[in-house]
Amino acid sequence: MRVLVVDDSVVMRGIVVRILRMMGVLRVIEAGDGQDGWAAYELNRPNLVITDWHMPLSDGLELTKRIRRVDPHVPIVMLTVVDSKACVIEAVRAGVNDYVCKPFGRDELQHKLDRFIPVQ
Repeated sequence: MRVLVVDDSVVMRGIVVRILRMMGVLRVIEAGDGQDGWAAYELNRPNLVITDWHMPLSDGLELTKRIRRVDPHVPIVMLTVVDSKACVIEAVRAGVNDYVCKPFGRDELQHKLDRFIPVQ
């Protein structure tokens, strides 16, 4: 299983990667913004994408739309500090499968990812 983690915060990427490793995911690709995330997506074709919403150059919403134009099936989980109904609707319309509000705990993220990551 290959998981792409896109977040402009190195600390946040590290937290997500650590949780993924605890879940048994060893193949993690990291990117620091939506542009690098798109390049990493094209190169690696991951089985799951976890992306922050607000990033420089290209945000997670734009990345989601680009991915959906070529792959309607890969699960995408959005990380965001914004928890408004309008934002959730916008993310779902763009093609996000689920979202997690920051800050989040390990159990919360793991619970959200369980449905996308097969038991190792």
